Amino acid sequence: MLPGVEIHNEMLTGSSGSGDQGYVYAVAYGNVAFLRGSIPAGGAFSIKGAIPDPALLCAQMFERYLKKQGVRVIGAATTVRKIRAEGGAVPTEGQSLHTHESKRLRELLRRMNHKSVNLLAEAILRRAGGGSTKGGWKPRKRYFKSIRFLPVALSCMTARACRAAIWTHLIKWSIS
Repeated sequence: MLPGVEIHNEMLTGSSGSGDQGYVYAVAYGNVAFLRGSIPAGGAFSIKGAIPDPALLCAQMFERYLKKQGVRVIGAATTVRKIRAEGGAVPTEGQSLHTHESKRLRELLRRMNHKSVNLLAEAILRRAGGGSTKGGWKPRKRYFKSIRFLPVALSCMTARACRAAIWTHLIKWSIS
């Protein structure tokens, strides 16, 4: 499942046809996940859930793939975040294996707002804050003050729901 993550299954079985009421809870960068709620009885069923460290899981899956292909892998899969957290030196040289172009910001924001994709919201907030979530709130507050848009700013900060145009202006403003 998730290498290095302890899974606590507290999922209940609902009646047949009851639908997906199941959730996977995991803290960012933690090593414990909880399955809670209920899923319908009968047959196989899958649910989407939180991945504590998506970058690490990607690295672990890539490592597993390389080994299956007969490629010798030296060292364990890791991430820059983990290397820094453990006080190690981050390699400065490397080789790009793939470059992926993102969807347009407008499309990302629409998906984030309509589907409530928290991972995407956090990534956008971090981008606006120069890499930190906490830092992402600072330009947002300064931006709203600068355009004298306090009523909308307060509702966005408390409800955490903003129109895509507001997010777009915020990100453009914060990186300019």
